[in-house]
Amino acid sequence: PQYTIRTLDALSRREPQGSFSLVIGADNLQSIRRWRDAGRILTEYGVTVYPRKGYDIERIRRRLLEEAAAEPGHPVYRIRTIDAPMVEISSTEIREGMAAGRDMSAYLM
Repeated sequence: PQYTIRTLDALSRREPQGSFSLVIGADNLQSIRRWRDAGRILTEYGVTVYPRKGYDIERIRRRLLEEAAAEPGHPVYRIRTIDAPMVEISSTEIREGMAAGRDMSAYLM
């Protein structure tokens, strides 16, 4: 399996003067505790969260920060939110559409 933390660590080793943060949707923020080394991602790299329909980013963010505050040593989670227009398609849906041979160019930047 490919783990996000491995990618972030590899980027940091390759570009030691760089600073990396992960951009995710609110749907991923809600489930980030299930990710490998989620605590490291949130403390060492941080996340920038894009809004998703049906997800209350601020509520999810507060819950994660409260959980961190209850841990020994109180890790500081770096969770930044973006005030951006809602996009009705996820990166997973784009990848699946491309794999199925559909033209997804309207969704690519």
